[in-house]
Amino acid sequence: MTNIGIYKESYICARRDTGIARLVDIRDRRKEEEKDLYTLLTMDHPNINKFYEIYGDSKRLYLVTEFLTGGDLFDHTTEVEHFTEHDAALIMKQVLSAVAHCHSKDIVHRNIKPQNLIFEAKRESAMIKLVDFTFAGLFREKRISEVSMGTIYYMAPEVLQGLYNEKCDV
Repeated sequence: MTNIGIYKESYICARRDTGIARLVDIRDRRKEEEKDLYTLLTMDHPNINKFYEIYGDSKRLYLVTEFLTGGDLFDHTTEVEHFTEHDAALIMKQVLSAVAHCHSKDIVHRNIKPQNLIFEAKRESAMIKLVDFTFAGLFREKRISEVSMGTIYYMAPEVLQGLYNEKCDV
């Protein structure tokens, strides 16, 4: 892959053979549970950012995902002149579909917020996709978690209290 730019804290790279742009997120290997990350590779849903590959060395993991160019929902709502109830319903249907798919795979996102909902392209009919699985984890056997993770302004009350399950995403 050839590095062609930086987007937020990730790198935009293009495959040498096809020229297709991908986003490469670099993470500290010590902070990640690799088996949870490999579960993300099995996620195949139209409203979830596609994970293609995971590479690693002794210190870091490199997550290769699709590169979305449409901007996030937070910016979109401030840029559009009219944001109708119908527009909101279309977006929420896509978001809830993505969350339901995650939960069907026993994955909890723990950081759903407008900045983690990205449009695939800058066009009116573009789909929205759930991104940034930094705080995501596996919820085996529907256990209760006691670890608070996510962005404080968007956390569910039960996460702040310290006892929650995958329903914190809803």
